[in-house]
Amino acid sequence: MCSGGYTGVNFGGISVGSSDPYTCQILDGKNNVGKVELRDKSGAIKLGTTKEVEGFIEMNNIRYQLTSDHQIEGSFMKTDNPSGFHVSQDGKRVAAIYTNGSISLQMLPNLTANQKDVLAVATIASAMSWRADADNE
Repeated sequence: MCSGGYTGVNFGGISVGSSDPYTCQILDGKNNVGKVELRDKSGAIKLGTTKEVEGFIEMNNIRYQLTSDHQIEGSFMKTDNPSGFHVSQDGKRVAAIYTNGSISLQMLPNLTANQKDVLAVATIASAMSWRADADNE
């Protein structure tokens, strides 16, 4: 169950403010087992058009940090909207989620089944975040 969006107002490359974060409650039947939250990375005011996003997923006592990726392979320029997310745990990158055109997940091979499940949910939730963003434009 997801709602919200992480959009601010952009005036000629200067972003001001931010709306509510994009949040997802993760349910197993009627039981709440986790949460995903994504929000603008910047403070109240930032320069530039790149929409940097950060957040987290917590599920089954596992927590990962999510940070937007704006670099498309082979390109020297950054995209305005995220092309995916870097996933970290305790400062170490454990996976990459790509949401640019198609959805894919790359992760370290030595993760447990529970860790992989959390990453799969993070992939779906982060890929769906563009819908909240599109609704606010």
